[in-house]
Amino acid sequence: EAVRTALVMPAVFALALLAVDDEQIGLFASFGTMALLVFVDFGGPPPARLRAYLALALTGVPLIALGTLCSNDPYAAGATMALIAFAVLFCGVLDERVAAAAPALVLPFVLAVMVPAPLSASGSRLAGWGLAAALGISATLLLWRAARAIDCGSPPGRPAARSRTRWRTPATTTPAPARRPPSTRSEERRVGKECRS
Repeated sequence: EAVRTALVMPAVFALALLAVDDEQIGLFASFGTMALLVFVDFGGPPPARLRAYLALALTGVPLIALGTLCSNDPYAAGATMALIAFAVLFCGVLDERVAAAAPALVLPFVLAVMVPAPLSASGSRLAGWGLAAALGISATLLLWRAARAIDCGSPPGRPAARSRTRWRTPATTTPAPARRPPSTRSEERRVGKECRS
């Protein structure tokens, strides 16, 4: 995963700056590639993985536009960030794929809202995100896969939080020695006295 990111991310950044010469495209292309290659790795068959990555890329489009709209108002930015974070976390409880992609889902909005820009800059930012999606998704499907991935072949709606119930084996307790009845102890004392006498 690290080698894959080290190969793709600088190439995307260089393509955005040298070929297009746009800082907004370079910013969102580089960080978008990192979001798709580092922050999430969907597993399962290739068609299911492709659908999951395309859904993630399409979800980032309105988040970038919304973040650009709120980037000049810190109060609106904070309130919107809280709502988006709550929505992502709540959906992550219902589906483990959303929980796995939560950092990659939040990053487009965070990146757009942290760099103040007019709404007219949304076009360049979306172009950078689209470039990152095109090259990043291609790299995830064609290059090495990460060792641990979230399976996309499972049916949707499966809870992300797995059962943590652990069956405990009953502890083996050593049985206490049986107590002798009082009559037996008195009989032993009587026999001992007779032996001493």
